[in-house]
Amino acid sequence: MLAVLVLFKLYFLQGIMSVTSMKSTHTPDRTALHIDAQLRSDLALRQILLLELAIMEINEACLVRQHDVECLHDYRVALRRSRIVLTRIPAVFAAREVQRFAAVLSRLGKLTGPCRDMDVLLQYWPDYTLAAETGYQRVYDFIQQQCNKSRHNIIEALTSPDYVQFRNRWREFLLQQPAVTRMQNAKLPVSVLASSTLDRQLHKLVKRLKSIKPSSADRKLHKVRIISKRLRYLLDYFSFPTAASGYKNLIPELMKLQDSLGMAQDLYVQKSMIVAIEEQMLAAGLMRDDVHHAVHAIKKVINKRSIRQRKQVMKSIKRFLSSDVLAVALAGN
Repeated sequence: MLAVLVLFKLYFLQGIMSVTSMKSTHTPDRTALHIDAQLRSDLALRQILLLELAIMEINEACLVRQHDVECLHDYRVALRRSRIVLTRIPAVFAAREVQRFAAVLSRLGKLTGPCRDMDVLLQYWPDYTLAAETGYQRVYDFIQQQCNKSRHNIIEALTSPDYVQFRNRWREFLLQQPAVTRMQNAKLPVSVLASSTLDRQLHKLVKRLKSIKPSSADRKLHKVRIISKRLRYLLDYFSFPTAASGYKNLIPELMKLQDSLGMAQDLYVQKSMIVAIEEQMLAAGLMRDDVHHAVHAIKKVINKRSIRQRKQVMKSIKRFLSSDVLAVALAGN
């Protein structure tokens, strides 16, 4: 027990120290976190969640100081990973604690999502700027302005007393010594509990992928992407040597699938964003002829790319479902 708590505090201190250092040098390495397969599940999950908390703290400090778009992205990844570990491994923590902390993590995800979406759109901007026309620049400047406002709101939230209080309570919860617990899965070896969780997630993903058709709605693709991401993150932590070998080998195939689904989701979000931006600029009296032309041209580019990406998604799904590593993973579980 003492050794585990010392490890917890080392991760926490590493996160705090790195806030005043260079992010790239001191960010904890997830791949260096090796969970003992026989460790009781509540201790294992606390260990993982403390690591993700340290990564959150480093990136929120980086975002506040530098307004770095990658810091926001990495912060959101740590948020998402925390929610998955907290909510997808059942009956390890009390339901009221899971609901309380998961609700805040969810709100933080929603708060930071629009800014991240605009960051991604601006990163794609060279692909959409078809000519050196003032209209494109006007649209770009408007998006950048909205993005800056959104980032300012995020920074205000991350430096607020409420957020600091949440973070302190979250850390206190994770550092508790769980000597006594009524939760039925808390004392199970984490490899046993993780194996059943991974099995459920894998079969759920395969079932959903088989239901996808070329005409499936974008929101259905997004749900499949969420399931694949959830499985991938869990595999990152729980691919024990004692588990079926197919689990570990499945990660590269999942990453390829996620990349394809992720590009499709980015384009879907960007289509919606351009429509919203057009409406906002019109309401603000900024819809000149050159702006209208630029918005129309951007929509056409995104639509064409969406059609091509949808075809690529179907190929990626077919490749994943027919892969040998998936067959091994399913056979072993």
